[in-house]
Amino acid sequence: MAIDSSQIPIGRRVLLPGHFDQPVTLEGVRLLGRSLECRVRLADGSLDETIISEEEASSLIGEQ
Repeated sequence: MAIDSSQIPIGRRVLLPGHFDQPVTLEGVRLLGRSLECRVRLADGSLDETIISEEEASSLIGEQ
C-alpha cells in the first residue's frame, strides 16, 4: 500500500503510541520512502518530530 500524505489529518490532535505519551497536534508530514516524518506540536507548545510506519499512517487516516 502506498501512503497518500494528503490524507493525513494535518492540524488535528492524534495519538502516536510508542512515540509520544499524550496526544500531539500534527503540524506537517514528509514522505520518507514507505514511512512518514511527522512534525508535531506537543502539549507544552514545543515542536518535535518522529518517523511513523506505513501501518501507523494508515491508522491516522482511519481516525478522521
